[in-house]
Amino acid sequence: MDNTLPILQDPANPRLSLTQAIEGPIDDIRIAHWYGLLDGLEPAQKKVVANRIKDSIKDWLRSEGSHGPRFDQMLEVVTPLDDGGPARGASVWARRDIAQFEVLGPYAGKYHATDASLFQEQRKQGSRAVLTYLFGTRSGTRSVSALNSGNTLSLVNTSQLRNGPAWQSNNVISIAVGKNLSFYVALKDIKAGDELLLDYGPLYDVTPGLVPKQEPAV
Repeated sequence: MDNTLPILQDPANPRLSLTQAIEGPIDDIRIAHWYGLLDGLEPAQKKVVANRIKDSIKDWLRSEGSHGPRFDQMLEVVTPLDDGGPARGASVWARRDIAQFEVLGPYAGKYHATDASLFQEQRKQGSRAVLTYLFGTRSGTRSVSALNSGNTLSLVNTSQLRNGPAWQSNNVISIAVGKNLSFYVALKDIKAGDELLLDYGPLYDVTPGLVPKQEPAV
């Protein structure tokens, strides 16, 4: 976990940013899909919330490489013991109250434009390790690997693995931004001391047949 690294990183050198080269000028980047985040809001409220989220995302993009203080102020990483949930290792918890619709930040990692690029990392690091921290994009082929180069958000867990019971409700959602970016947003109000939980998609499971975290179905 390294909050000083770029959002979309060169697979050969994670300290080299590919974000702007791939996504273009920040002011031109748009929300590609909201995945139901704004459903149920009145039109006027939806516009206000959407604009607030867009402005926050641009701010995160402009401060690429210096996200450490923001994450440290908002989140902490803890390994829970005997809290009633499943064994899940390092988890992300709120240091402060987080309001619904607050942007929590981008999912950062090595950018794999092709399956060949991804397979190269898998050969070096092992498929299971890579897939545990891999986030798919809407393209279906491009992906972002946070293994050894992700930020705090790469440690956010899910409330339900395939074939297992849901032990809490998810309070975070990912939205698609630009061509390849995924940003996490608070789905509901999150209190200080609450764990952050995200729906990884119906196919994700911690098994030898592990598949990447998926963008929600369109």
